Amino acid sequence: MCFTIRGSANYIKNEKGYGKVKFNAKAVKDAYSKAKTKKKHPTSVNLPEEVITELKALALERDVPYQTLMRRLITDGLAKLRKRRRFHLFYAGGSGGTNGQFSNRTG
Repeated sequence: MCFTIRGSANYIKNEKGYGKVKFNAKAVKDAYSKAKTKKKHPTSVNLPEEVITELKALALERDVPYQTLMRRLITDGLAKLRKRRRFHLFYAGGSGGTNGQFSNRTG
C-alpha cells in the first residue's frame, strides 16, 4: 500500500506504530479475494429527496456510507422476498394454492 503526500511516496510500513499492529493475514487475503470476485454493476435509481435524507440520517447513526446502507437494505429485502416466495410456492404447490388459501403474491 502506498500513498503520496506533497509529491513524495510514503509506505504504510514506514508509519509510526505499524509494527505493533496485529492482523490475521489469512482473513485479509480471504476478504480481498471475496471482494475481488464479487463484481458490482453501477446503477441509477431516482428517489425522492426525503428518502435520500432519511437514508443519510440512518447511515450516519450506523456510521456507514448511505450507499452501503441502501445496498444492504435492497439485498436484505430481496432475501426476504425470496424466502417468502419459497414458502408460498412450497405450500401452494407452485400454483395458486388450494381454495385460494395461499398465493404467489408477495404483497
